[in-house]
Amino acid sequence: MDNKKILMRILGNRLRMRRKELGFTLEDVAKRTLLSDKYIGQIERGTRLPNLDTLYLITLSLETSLSCILDEIEYEVKKMRK
Repeated sequence: MDNKKILMRILGNRLRMRRKELGFTLEDVAKRTLLSDKYIGQIERGTRLPNLDTLYLITLSLETSLSCILDEIEYEVKKMRK
């Protein structure tokens, strides 16, 4: 698996975990971001990579920061490289 796919999967997992922590459904996030629940699901599954603006909207809807999500991704990548 190439690096881009790994990062997409880690990003998706992090966003899904945060959504579930908040008790939100895909539909809840879709309403809060004005994106489709299908698109958000694709991001969570690691099959679509959002642009920075979209990722920012999603993190806001999940009541977290973009920097927090990126820090979590960086931590996961470092763990994998050990």
